[in-house]
This record gives sequence, C-alpha cells and structure tokens, in this order.
Amino acid sequence: MPDKKTRVKKETSSEKKAARKLVMDLHIHTLYSIDSESELHEIIDTAKEREIDVLGITDHNTVEGALHMKRIAPDGITVLLGQEVKTTEGEIIVYGLEETLPKKKELLETCRMAKERGGFIIIPHPFDRMRSGIGNRMLDILNYIDAVEVFNAHNRLGHFNNKARAFAEKHGLPMVAGSDSHSYEEIGFTTNTVVAEPEEKSILNAIKSGNSVMVAKKSGFKYNIKLGIIKLKKKRQLRKLKKLRASASC
Repeated sequence: MPDKKTRVKKETSSEKKAARKLVMDLHIHTLYSIDSESELHEIIDTAKEREIDVLGITDHNTVEGALHMKRIAPDGITVLLGQEVKTTEGEIIVYGLEETLPKKKELLETCRMAKERGGFIIIPHPFDRMRSGIGNRMLDILNYIDAVEVFNAHNRLGHFNNKARAFAEKHGLPMVAGSDSHSYEEIGFTTNTVVAEPEEKSILNAIKSGNSVMVAKKSGFKYNIKLGIIKLKKKRQLRKLKKLRASASC
C-alpha cells in the first residue's frame, strides 16, 4: 500500500492536468460482453488511429472489462469505468464504480444502489424496446438520471433516437451519443467532445453540465448482423462450457 507521500503526489499530479478538448466514445463493448469479441488491444489501437481520447467501457453486467482496460491503457487515453446493467425494466449505463452491480433488480432499486455508491447514470437507447430500452420509465427515475443517450448508432429506426432527444429536451436532461460498438471497427463512429481534465470525475462533470458536442453516425446494418452472429456463437460456447463443467463434476 502506498504511503501518504505517494498518495499526495499522485493526487497533486492529477489536479495539475490541464483541461482540454477531449473526444470520447461513451458506449463500448469488449470481449467481456456476451455479444462482443473485441480485444482490448484492438480497441486501444483503433482509438489511437482515430484520435479518441476517452474510452467509455460499458460491458453488459460487469465492470471487469473496464477495470482491465484501465490497467493497460497507454498515456493519452482515459478510461471511464462503466457497465451496462440489465434491470427488470431495461438497461441503464452506470459509470464511476469499481464494483459490478447485481443484474435483474428493479430499475429504481438499481438506480438507488448506483447513486449510493457514487455512480453516474446514463440511459442508453431508451425508446428502442427491441434492445431493452426503459422508455417512459425514465419518468420514475428522473432525479437519478445524469444524461440520456439521444443517439445510438445501432438504432435502426430514426424515431427511437428522435424520441430520446425530445424526452431529454423536455425534461432538461444532458444529452450524449453512443456508438454502442460491439466490434472494434465501430470505435469512434459516434463521438462526444467536452472540455475537461483527462480524468473521470472532470469528464463526468462536463457531461452533466450539458456541454458535450455530439458527432453522430449510424453504424450500418452489417454491424447489427455481426453482433447477432457473435452473440449466438458465444452463447453456444457458454452452453458447451456448462456441459463440460457438469460432466467433470459427476
């Protein structure tokens, strides 16, 4: 465990990081998700190539991918610790926690749990019911929402994004866009730019202030097909693994 001098030095160093323009991809899945095979180094290489400064890692129901990415990310790339949590009413993204929240709890209970631990809540693809959007259930958790994803690159129907924007504007909620990338090729298709220090707290505060500038581009139908194929493939692998484990325990 570092001594006080070491800790103070690290904190002081962090405080001295100057605020600057940061390009962010806020909705990224890695091989830690059931529907992605993106290796962490592939994501990092693509981020460097496309000049992405901030990677928001949001694997399904786990923060482990984000923690791993944070450990290996090179200087110049800031990693936001995120997780896309499945509740009984749909999905939410929680940033800022080092622990995985339990899945399939009630929406309000999950939001309370996240906030008690200091989490930052973004609602992804809220009106896409085919992909676990919580829709107008946002009205039940307005006081917990830090931002709404008003453009999701995987939304096939434009009105899903339009409804999300209209809701955010009506209720005065900060807006962000998400690539929802499940393959490393999609990194940076959709970005957000803020002026902030290159560390998590400053970046999340900038998003909360509503000063994020979005550049939105749909991912393309081929990536939706690829996502489905990967999901089926990984589910088969998991079933085989469960059978092997069951056989070994007999």
